[in-house]
Amino acid sequence: MELQPPYVFQSASAKNKAFVKSFEESFNHKVIIHPYCDVAGAIGMALIILRDPPKQTNFKGFEIANRNYRTKTRICQDCENHCELNELYDDLKLIGTMGSRCGKY
Repeated sequence: MELQPPYVFQSASAKNKAFVKSFEESFNHKVIIHPYCDVAGAIGMALIILRDPPKQTNFKGFEIANRNYRTKTRICQDCENHCELNELYDDLKLIGTMGSRCGKY
């Protein structure tokens, strides 16, 4: 499939002038940058949701911003990788672990 102009570049990456210039040089054509390129996708998704709201979501509500979250870093000793784990706690309850190189978490 061959791309045809007009070319529109959206996403926060479109704010990077080097990306834009490289696309314009590759396409040998001007690339259009949306004035709100960094949030255009989110705006589009919001419009889709307004038009056809989902029956059920995982949205936890805006009050989630007021909860007591904290992070803790630890080194796992369960295997030879000694993964550096970043743990997320909601009050005292562990709700997520990231950073596992071995795939355990």
